[in-house]
Amino acid sequence: VNYPNLVKDLKKKIDAFQKSPKGIEKLKRHKTIKKEIVNVECFDHLIGDRPTLLIKISAHNTNIKDGYIDQGTKVSISENDKLGSENNWIWLCPNIVELDNTKYRHHWIILVYEDPHKEPAELLSTVRLVLDKILCIPIQNIKLPEVLKELKEMGDISEFHIKLTSLSINENEVDDNLDEYFIKGEVRKESKLLFRDVPFEKIEELVKSSAILEKCSRAVIKLIKGKREYKITKSQLEEARGKLKETFEEIFNEKCYIKEEESSKEILYKPEFITTKLTPILHQYLKVANDN
Repeated sequence: VNYPNLVKDLKKKIDAFQKSPKGIEKLKRHKTIKKEIVNVECFDHLIGDRPTLLIKISAHNTNIKDGYIDQGTKVSISENDKLGSENNWIWLCPNIVELDNTKYRHHWIILVYEDPHKEPAELLSTVRLVLDKILCIPIQNIKLPEVLKELKEMGDISEFHIKLTSLSINENEVDDNLDEYFIKGEVRKESKLLFRDVPFEKIEELVKSSAILEKCSRAVIKLIKGKREYKITKSQLEEARGKLKETFEEIFNEKCYIKEEESSKEILYKPEFITTKLTPILHQYLKVANDN
């Protein structure tokens, strides 16, 4: 495994998608709106001697049942119309970690270019679809032992958030006159808690245990140390009470600033402008990763 081969493999996947007669599409969760990936382009960029790929994604939403465009007069959007953006950018940097003298592990550092004209949720859903269906890059692939090892090296956690969600059925709220027609009812309770400077031992005990789910059906634990953020989600699987699902995400939060005169489409979406803005963030992430 080496950096050129990792990048070459991604290019092959993009090329296969471009040549495929059938695009990639997905219904938005619990919605009739469908997202379609129309086009994916890639641009080579070197960081030192390490090859990376800057990727431009064109995507649109369709099957919109209720919408219009006002251009002086209202023009209704039909379900066959396509509302899209051709400038959804991500930057992929390969990273190889030596485990011992004979074993290596590789992963991708993914930088999402969230420009001022984009809604974050819409951009991220497009990026996730491309990573999953075209590039076959798993997003939530960090394991619990890795999380705990990194947290231990980081020491006390400066910010520690817990969000607990409970779902229950409460038939007592149904009017007696409607009781025979009742199908399903649900009560949602949500609690948000914030802690500071929590010792690693307390964090480890909480993360390893499933006791927190005795009080709720879903727990989201967010740990923040400097620019790094870990999000751990624990939930009861609907089909089997007592069986748990856990996911772990590592996020590196950083921002770059864009001047008003740089916000035009002609400047904002130039590959060299994007890499210039994101390069300091990538270097900062690599520095933090190497320090830990």
